[in-house]
Amino acid sequence: MSAAAPQFRFPGRDQVAQFARCAPVFPCDGDKRPRTQHGFHDASADESTVARWWDLWPQSLVGMPTGAPSGLVVLDIDPDSLTDTSRAWLEQHAELLLATRVHH
Repeated sequence: MSAAAPQFRFPGRDQVAQFARCAPVFPCDGDKRPRTQHGFHDASADESTVARWWDLWPQSLVGMPTGAPSGLVVLDIDPDSLTDTSRAWLEQHAELLLATRVHH
């Protein structure tokens, strides 16, 4: 008998507001589009702002700007679009990259 896959639960307003203490966040819809007018430019680490957004849109995904605002760098690889050169680079440097989820 196989175990059932865990059900996805949207984070609550208090969880997201607490997370915002560490990095600015912004709400996104189910298609990962920002819900705020200026998208990632609206990202905030202000707990009351973030709590207000999640009161307004409780079933939001949590978006986080990359680069200077959060200190995060993201490498998004589309394996179907790799050239021979990019595939060789990826194979050479794969051990330096953190393993993350794969989005299909």
